[in-house]
Amino acid sequence: MPTHAIAAPRVHVVVPVKSLADAKSRLSAEVHEALRRELVLAMLQDTLRALLESPAVSAVTVVTPDAAAAAVAARCGACSVDERRALARAGASGAGPPAGLNAALTGAAYRVRDTVAPDHLAFVQADLPSLRSGEFTAAAASAIASASAPAGPPGVPPRAGIGPGRAYIADRSGAGTTAVFVCGAATRLRLGFGDDSALRHAEQGAVALSGAWPGLRADVDTVADLRHVGRLGTGASTEALLRRVGVPGAKSR
Repeated sequence: MPTHAIAAPRVHVVVPVKSLADAKSRLSAEVHEALRRELVLAMLQDTLRALLESPAVSAVTVVTPDAAAAAVAARCGACSVDERRALARAGASGAGPPAGLNAALTGAAYRVRDTVAPDHLAFVQADLPSLRSGEFTAAAASAIASASAPAGPPGVPPRAGIGPGRAYIADRSGAGTTAVFVCGAATRLRLGFGDDSALRHAEQGAVALSGAWPGLRADVDTVADLRHVGRLGTGASTEALLRRVGVPGAKSR
């Protein structure tokens, strides 16, 4: 009697990209606007390539209002959804006022669930140019394993459908969040990206993942962050931009 291997559950990743006109404003003192736009697209490209090389990833959807970002997504083999459509879907779900990053991510995730019903979802920042595919693969496995762990004392149900099934990765400062995993097709979507988001995700009951994944924790907001990812090594697109910006010692990952 023939046997068939059971495919491991995989993750559909949602990546947000804001309008390039508003992107990376904290770099404005050191990097002029045109180069900042190029840098955002280069980091997006390197992030998407690393994600799509991971065997844990089934597909990637970029949610953005920007045509240039959507074009990068298409070249990398990712899908894209216009931010306005995502916000409209979030509003139709009754998830709250349709505005802001978390609403756009939630609406995009609902659209993904409507169409492909993935086993698991991940929400990953677009500015992780040092990310390696193996890091994401390991983090996804850790998140999925955490989904089956109890949320609290035996016999105490999770609060309002949160807790088991949700996990997050703090950035290297410990204050922000670079990724959130929602494990299980029916697990509630509840996102808290923004200032001090790591604390917010913890307070919502998500599990903090503690793996040593330097590229997955290294998002870019400041010149110091650019130097840090340059030392870690980045994808080729970001490396070229870092050299133009003048970051010393930039290298490929």
